[in-house]
Amino acid sequence: YPDAIYLDLPDVPSSWDAQGTLDEDTYVIIDERVGRYIDTRGPIDEYFGSLSSKFCSNQRQAARRIAELAGSTFLFLSGPDAQPAYLARFAEIEAKSWKGRRGGALHGNAELHAFYVRLVHNLFAAGWLEWNIASADSGDLAMNLCVRCGESVVLLKLAYSEAYKKYSPGSVLLRELVRAEFANPSTNEVNLLTDWDWCDRWNMPERRYCHVRVVNPQSIRSTWLSFHGTRLRQALRRVSAPGPGGRPSRER
Repeated sequence: YPDAIYLDLPDVPSSWDAQGTLDEDTYVIIDERVGRYIDTRGPIDEYFGSLSSKFCSNQRQAARRIAELAGSTFLFLSGPDAQPAYLARFAEIEAKSWKGRRGGALHGNAELHAFYVRLVHNLFAAGWLEWNIASADSGDLAMNLCVRCGESVVLLKLAYSEAYKKYSPGSVLLRELVRAEFANPSTNEVNLLTDWDWCDRWNMPERRYCHVRVVNPQSIRSTWLSFHGTRLRQALRRVSAPGPGGRPSRER
């Protein structure tokens, strides 16, 4: 039915009870995929103890090498400090990575860059945008574009400069993010969304996501409100609330 009206819900967690919201003949599952995440609700020592000793040793060594760089710092920006303008800094780092060589960086794709410009401005307006930055006096090492969505911190996009590859800056920055979120009682997980091979080293459990298509027009409005309504109301309250919001930035 090429002219039919439908509502697409990509990347719906499999834990969402579609059958509890929709009749069986009102939706179809287009496809499924796997993502990874780190549960931050337990003891941090227990989590890091579940990783291989060699991996943890390599992490500590990389962190010590970064600490020896003049002016090295890890910066976590949120709320009014997480300005959309940091996207330009992120794009510069990404251009110096393998994505830049292969043409997948923001600098090499005007349409993709424009999409992320709109995205970070909208996320900032909602109070959801966060940036993680590893830097030194000699330049930026790595950077994460994150989205705080309820009790989850979603690592939406990450980049590191290959000029500092021997320092494993992306891995060390992720380690610092995980440590910070274990210490944050309002966070339940760091969500990577993707299923890269290197996620295995972090002992990340899998989460299945479905692409749901609602095909009954009468169900589209109620389904959209059921799935997005709560977060939409939260976003509207955040945008209309007076004064600065979000958590203060943290520097290490």
